[in-house]
Amino acid sequence: MELKKARRKYSFNHMLCIYFGLLMLITVCSLIAVGAYSVFNSRQQMRVMNDTVLNIYLSELQMELENLTSFHQDIYADNYSFESLAKGRYRQGRKPEYEYELRSLVNHAVPYYGAIFIFDRDGKISVSRFGAGYDPADTIACNELKERIREYWRSGSSDDFFQWQVYVDRERTFLMYTCRLDRLYLCSIIDLDRFVTQSRAAEDNGQFDVLFYSGKEVLPGNRRLEELGIAEEQLAGEKHFLSFLDGYLIQTRDVGKDSLNICCIMPTEYLWRSASFPLLTILTSGIVVFILILIIFHSFRKVMVYPLDRIASVSEFLEQHSADQHLSGLDPENRILELQKINDALYRLAGQKIRLERENLTRQQEKQQAQLQYLQLQTEPHFFVNCLKSLYNMMENEEYGRMQRMILAFSNHLRYIFHNTLALVTLKAELEEVNHYYNIVLLDRSRPIILTQKIDETLLEERIPPLLIQTFLENSVKYNGRNEEILRFLIQIDAVTWEGRRYMRIRLSDNGVGYSQEVLEKINAPEMEIYGKQHVGIANLKKRLQLIYKTDFQIAFYNEAKGGACTFLCLPLEKRETLDEERYESVAD
Repeated sequence: MELKKARRKYSFNHMLCIYFGLLMLITVCSLIAVGAYSVFNSRQQMRVMNDTVLNIYLSELQMELENLTSFHQDIYADNYSFESLAKGRYRQGRKPEYEYELRSLVNHAVPYYGAIFIFDRDGKISVSRFGAGYDPADTIACNELKERIREYWRSGSSDDFFQWQVYVDRERTFLMYTCRLDRLYLCSIIDLDRFVTQSRAAEDNGQFDVLFYSGKEVLPGNRRLEELGIAEEQLAGEKHFLSFLDGYLIQTRDVGKDSLNICCIMPTEYLWRSASFPLLTILTSGIVVFILILIIFHSFRKVMVYPLDRIASVSEFLEQHSADQHLSGLDPENRILELQKINDALYRLAGQKIRLERENLTRQQEKQQAQLQYLQLQTEPHFFVNCLKSLYNMMENEEYGRMQRMILAFSNHLRYIFHNTLALVTLKAELEEVNHYYNIVLLDRSRPIILTQKIDETLLEERIPPLLIQTFLENSVKYNGRNEEILRFLIQIDAVTWEGRRYMRIRLSDNGVGYSQEVLEKINAPEMEIYGKQHVGIANLKKRLQLIYKTDFQIAFYNEAKGGACTFLCLPLEKRETLDEERYESVAD
């Protein structure tokens, strides 16, 4: 028979999460695709806008250039006044008439953002007109510009007549067209900087920059590109668009005049501003979709995975909480009838588990009770035998008074030993028992014993385990019987504070022979044999302390420097002991 291959097991909750994650991933990818398309569409709109802006600039500039070129040709070829002034063939009185005629023609032909000059080498003839784009406050600057242009041609710096050329003057760029007839010059200029700001296309120029640059010489536009961190090599070609990572979207065109180019620069911030509304709409829609998916997933998961979650939560609650705590912290109500039935079944199961835990706890407490009773009643039988022998001897010697005191002390001792062994006793009751035992010892011994007590009276009502002090007094009497010195037993009890908690400090010492090294190693060990033949009382006491205080106590055995055994104990002075006592007593009842 072939063994079936072990199939991989899947968690239903895990699979639901995977499907939900895939659905969310698909939704996110879809939203990213829509957002990317929106950004791409905005980019295309920016390209169209830039292209439109450049077309308007170029068409307007081309129209101005054509008009001025035509004006130059008409004046140069067909104007009698210009020809007469250029060749000097005129009577002295006709010169103002010719200049007036030329001035009238210039006034009608001058561009809005430019100027037209007519001048000769000697400065005898001067006709000039600046366009309406110049402010009257610029009159001085305009006259200085006219003089610099006239000096430029008079000095012979250029002989490029009858063509448009680029002229740079004091951080401003001009297109200049000049023709010369003999000694007379006709010059037209277009201020490209004013053209950019005063053109019809400049009305919508709030979100982009338009500038001129040249590959042959450095223009102010070239320096502006350098300020923006744009290399001229990136602008090669008739049309070119930079990556958005560069921070700008740039479109360029060749003006066709002396390697002059025009470019439109738009910051990508404008792109994001234009795309913000669709992106915000997409983001809002995505959030709504996510919320709807989460609601649907939560509802579906609650119905499908609810039984498993309830079982897990109830199990975890029972693991982390004791049986004394109720399940009221878990809400058992559910509006779905089938799920409510599952809740009821789980709560019945949990109730059964709690009852079993409580029964188990009761059995454990009963077991501890029996163990404590055994440990407390496990005393040396020879003590009782010696007491009976002492009573017999007193009877033979007719010491009836002493015999009565012996019987009274011995009966008090037996009553203390056989009382409810699980209950803690007050320090006062334990000290009274020590005195009863001390009286028995005095009546049974020929040599006296000195018992000294230094007790903090504020601790007399504090509770401790029974036979705590009497055990060590009994051991001191038992193991120092042959000592020739008078036996002294000292009891010192006070309160100390350590790490914010109060403890009862008990120190029990004598002047006897002390513990041997072997005995010290044995009784100071974490675990002692409670069924051994020696030091049974100490072993029983350590075991009872462990059962009552768990690990919240300290006990140590050592020898005094001057001789004698010493026992040191620290017991907590918290209300927990009282609660433990009540719990033990309730179980015992």
